[in-house]
Amino acid sequence: MNAQIQRLDTAALRVAYTVPRSLAPTDLQLDSNEGKPPSVEVMSTLAEVSAADLKSYPRADELEGDIARGYGLPPAQVCVTAGADDGLMRICRAYLTERRRLLLPVPTFEMIPRFAQWSDADIVPIPWGEPRYPLDSVLAEIDEDTGVIAVVSPNNPTGGFATGDDLRRISAAAPKAIILVDCAYAEFADEDLTSVALELPNAVVLRTLSKALGLAGIRLGYAMGPEACIERLRRFGLPYPVSSPSIALARRALRCVAERQGFIDQVRRERVLL
Repeated sequence: MNAQIQRLDTAALRVAYTVPRSLAPTDLQLDSNEGKPPSVEVMSTLAEVSAADLKSYPRADELEGDIARGYGLPPAQVCVTAGADDGLMRICRAYLTERRRLLLPVPTFEMIPRFAQWSDADIVPIPWGEPRYPLDSVLAEIDEDTGVIAVVSPNNPTGGFATGDDLRRISAAAPKAIILVDCAYAEFADEDLTSVALELPNAVVLRTLSKALGLAGIRLGYAMGPEACIERLRRFGLPYPVSSPSIALARRALRCVAERQGFIDQVRRERVLL
């Protein structure tokens, strides 16, 4: 192992998750990365939610089928979650214990080490200072106790990125570990890692409707991966994680993805200018 890599200081994770707010008034709030609001067509779906829908416990089967068809998967390889956060939590609960290690390039999304801490896992921070994913450092840390390896690409908050070849090499080097592939910002990436990750026997992809589709308020995401992994994630989550209105909005939004392309292209152009 690389002796220069220090264990993560978890003191900052012992308080509730909060988002700092500016003390000065502002009309431009960028820190949450909330996308352009949904279209009138998507919003009209709320009027179609019936009293019967609200009376009954929600089922996500049809939504999971919609997502699965979009990626050419069987529905058993898709699990709808309460935002991608819920998927992150399920992976940590399902695959990390006090005897297992999380390899975590940092800085990255704060909730990943929080969830790992809940499982009493050994969190191994790996410095990620360059745009490219620190593949060599990650490979050097893999051992028999490695339970989960995090790949957040594009990375939050730095914008760093991994490649499909990075995923393949990690998968081959750590066949007994789960590769957590967080693709929350995949729509804005130069390389979407989803298709490569879905070819691997030990990778789980997390996607969200919060960013490019502008639906952070419905708290809906999904996990995709090998059927055995997805079934395990189902066992580590709540029985009805998302509401009927959220499911209805998500189904309509996924049918209207093309209308978001202009917004996505605009963000990519303005990112270059920035």
